[in-house]
Amino acid sequence: MSKQKKTGHRSRWSAFRARLERLSAGRVLLLALVSGILALLLVDWVRVPTDTFQEGDVAPYDVRAPVSFSFVDEAATRAEQELASRAVPVVFGQDGNLAARLADRVSLAFETARRKLMEAREKARRDGKDRPPGSTLEAIQAEFLATLDLAVDAESIRVLADRDFDEEIEALANELISVAMRRYVVADRSILPESGVPISVIRLVGDNREEQRLQDFTEVVTVEEARQELALYVLNRDPPAAGAQALKAAAAIARSAVRPTFSANPLLTEERRQAARSAVQPVMVEVKEGTMLFRAGDVLGADDIAAMKALRGARGPSDLVTALIALSAFCGLVVGTFYFFSSDYVSRFARTNRTLEAMAFLLVLLLGLGRTLVDVGAAVFPAGGGGPTATSLWYLLPIAGGAMLVRILANAETALVFAIVISLLAGVVMDRQVLVAVFFLLSSVAAIGGVAQARERVQVLRAGLQAGIVNVAVVVLVDLVQLYLRDLPSLGFGTVLWDAIFAFLGGGLAGVLVLGLVPVFEAFGFVTDYKLLELANFNHPLLRQLMIRAPGTYHHSVMVGSLAEAAAEAVGADSLLVRVGAYFHDIGKISKPHFFIENQRDVPNPHDRLPPEQSASAIIRHVATGARIARENKLPQPLIDLIESHHGTGVVSFFLERAQRMAEPSQTVREEDFRYPGPKPDTREAAILLLADRVEAACRAIQRPTPDTVRATIQRLVSSALNDGQLEACPLTLKDLHRVANTFAEVVLGLYHQRIEYPDGAAQTDPGTSRSGIITIEVANPLGPAMPLAPPQGFPAAGPGGGAGAPEDLLRDDEEETGSEEFRDWNRREDD
Repeated sequence: MSKQKKTGHRSRWSAFRARLERLSAGRVLLLALVSGILALLLVDWVRVPTDTFQEGDVAPYDVRAPVSFSFVDEAATRAEQELASRAVPVVFGQDGNLAARLADRVSLAFETARRKLMEAREKARRDGKDRPPGSTLEAIQAEFLATLDLAVDAESIRVLADRDFDEEIEALANELISVAMRRYVVADRSILPESGVPISVIRLVGDNREEQRLQDFTEVVTVEEARQELALYVLNRDPPAAGAQALKAAAAIARSAVRPTFSANPLLTEERRQAARSAVQPVMVEVKEGTMLFRAGDVLGADDIAAMKALRGARGPSDLVTALIALSAFCGLVVGTFYFFSSDYVSRFARTNRTLEAMAFLLVLLLGLGRTLVDVGAAVFPAGGGGPTATSLWYLLPIAGGAMLVRILANAETALVFAIVISLLAGVVMDRQVLVAVFFLLSSVAAIGGVAQARERVQVLRAGLQAGIVNVAVVVLVDLVQLYLRDLPSLGFGTVLWDAIFAFLGGGLAGVLVLGLVPVFEAFGFVTDYKLLELANFNHPLLRQLMIRAPGTYHHSVMVGSLAEAAAEAVGADSLLVRVGAYFHDIGKISKPHFFIENQRDVPNPHDRLPPEQSASAIIRHVATGARIARENKLPQPLIDLIESHHGTGVVSFFLERAQRMAEPSQTVREEDFRYPGPKPDTREAAILLLADRVEAACRAIQRPTPDTVRATIQRLVSSALNDGQLEACPLTLKDLHRVANTFAEVVLGLYHQRIEYPDGAAQTDPGTSRSGIITIEVANPLGPAMPLAPPQGFPAAGPGGGAGAPEDLLRDDEEETGSEEFRDWNRREDD
């Protein structure tokens, strides 16, 4: 086996193993449970007769259709297939290259004869003779005739030889061949269909294949007719310089070259007719629910037997256990297929157990409600009569509410996948109606779009009403399509009106359902936009503590929120989540706010008295402290994840460099002691927060911010995070990073516009930026030396002389300060 094949097998096996790992035991149990419940909802508990009837039997009892179904009318289908077959025209082929091939052969014969004649004459002169021997000339003529491979008379050959096989005669012969074969030349007219019946002509010209319809057969001639037309052309043509005899000889060659170029292709014709027969859709006979198939005492015909077979097929296996197993497998296949596909190819598909369980609950709840509506509709509205029908009540089902809930709990991509799955299964529940499934899918898509920007609960009701309006339009179209497809004689206005009323109420019910279930899901730990808006209130106890105890950190968090929110909107991430996460990301600094420079007011810098290792440990500790405080105050898990990953595994480079400078020659400084524990950001929101945190602190530390210095600082920080591997686990692309960096620059320049001083004349461009203001991201070559890491947020890179300023100026956002004694006491209390 080749190396490439082995690699392909390994990659496929790896993908299969990855799918198995995603499908844990809990998820397998959830899939089996959901599939079993859905099978109970889908199975039809009414049994059909199992007796086997033959054509001509007398029916022993009445049989009424318990469901609507259809079956194929075999006789009508065969008739349609025959009509389609006769409509396919006979296929003919024309060899458009034949004249060119004959002309090439004529040219070859003439060129060979002229060359041989010249060689013979040259040899005769060398031998002192006036002309070549007659035997040589006869041999040349014989070879000319053999190469020509045409039945040309000897007199014409002699005329050509007397004129030394002149090139003018050669060109004349090719001209006459082209004239003689310019039309469709057929061997026998009897192969043509009747006059007025079109045919398909496939013409081969060079490597091209052209097909056209031909209905006028005046362009079709037989071989003899083509020769007659050639003779008339020769008579009307002026003789060439070589004389009339030369024209006659050329005409003899062309006449002999005429042959059929046009013939029927029965194999291709039959192939196309067979394809036309196969393309004919079976003629379906629609049987409505409640229709009497036959009564006791009726003699059964072929149509009755076909209807009974179709009814059994529509009802599925008569064995209830078998039906449940089959339906469970079907539901599991539908749900599992969409789950695996979305997990692999839908980047934002929510794969958490909690989200999957919520979708399973909504699936069972709504389809159970749908089965109830089907049974109630059949009992309450057994017939139409211009009023509501059994199917009218189906449109009341709030499938759109489930899609809206998934959009609120997860995202639009997950909601769309859920909408597709539940719409398909709802169509199965409701008499296997494809148009009903389409109705629910369009309703769900409209609801998902309506709730996309909903930031207030009242907007959910508006989204439900919007879905209701879409439902009305779609249900009217569905009724019209059903009228056409089922060939109904009429459709009462009252029925359409009731369908529209129930459809509109279904949209409104979807909004009510969402408002009722959102608090329930929030109680189980889901984070909705409404919950985030509540947390974004600056009167939240934690934010008030942060504002009172660490005002500098509070201001920093608000600024980071503005940066992160704008960047998230630029790349389509969850801007609200990242903004609220920014408010709480440094909540760990509440415990020791004076350790951070932004909260110090005219106090000594405790880090001046600390070893670098202890300073770095104190700095790093605020992340774990923040996560602990968040858990104690029951903040949602997504916010805790943002707190834990907002530094990734970045290095506190300022104190690392200080430790390296202070270390003895024999002392080893471990970089791991100066890195945050992580984890690295694994979502776009977490990565944006990490970058915004660095950018805000670093840009606030710039002494004289100009557009160029701001853009250069942002570029350096983003490139540093990228090259340090902090963004390797998140789905941000390089294109996204460019958008994020440019958005940061625009926001920062807007925030500090009153402080920016523009130099006179042309702006001095930083080496890392262009005069056009476009930020470029530098990515280190993985095969070359690593790019030096930029200092963490707030720590300008050290310049000549040990840095850009005093330690008090360098120490910013993430540096906790304490003396040695303070540090030990604080560590002890934290461990306790």
